[in-house]
Amino acid sequence: ASRTDRGVHARAMVVSTSTHMPPDPLAIRGALRGALPESIRLRAVVPVPKEFHAQFSSAGKRYRYSLFLPREPHPPEQAQEQPEAHFAWVLPNGSLPQLSLGSFSMPRFQQALAAMVGRRTFAGAMAHSAKQGVCNLTEARVLRHRETQRGRRLTLSFSSDRFGKYMIRTLVGIAARCAAGDLDPAKLSGQLDREEPLNQLMAPPEGLVLWKVRYPGRLDPFPWLA
Repeated sequence: ASRTDRGVHARAMVVSTSTHMPPDPLAIRGALRGALPESIRLRAVVPVPKEFHAQFSSAGKRYRYSLFLPREPHPPEQAQEQPEAHFAWVLPNGSLPQLSLGSFSMPRFQQALAAMVGRRTFAGAMAHSAKQGVCNLTEARVLRHRETQRGRRLTLSFSSDRFGKYMIRTLVGIAARCAAGDLDPAKLSGQLDREEPLNQLMAPPEGLVLWKVRYPGRLDPFPWLA
């Protein structure tokens, strides 16, 4: 359905192909499962209308991003061993050494995410090599907030009709800088459209998951996948 950064995960990447033979989903599924590495799980194979294309028929995507803030500081290799750190950005780190669980401002973080929602170019949060255009970001919020004895894990959800190169990772980095007090979330909405990018911090790829590719109406091959 799209290209993505090295290290990013996917819960439901969509792939389409054509064949001159009558499609046999069960046979294709069995053959592919035998050929794919253990790190790739094939969830379903379904026939689609002839005009369907995994990338160009897409009406939008939903991503999730996870962060983990341990209660006690650990060396990076030990912090990554915590169950809550799996597939997450562990803070503090070298990019934000000042951002610990105690200094993380949840109100500023949520205010920053709320300011990102809207229809804009997001030029201030795009890589210079990104394809220019308007993105209609309809969702940027904390989906889950889980406190454990080991720390706090946050899961964010982002939805848009399109995403620019490194856009979500940059938006997460901007929100984290707002939580640390480096940026003012009240000024963020106007800054996201400027041609000169913000002083960016890009969150690492391991916390990002492509959650759902949206397709219009009858073209959606997996309507059961929320």
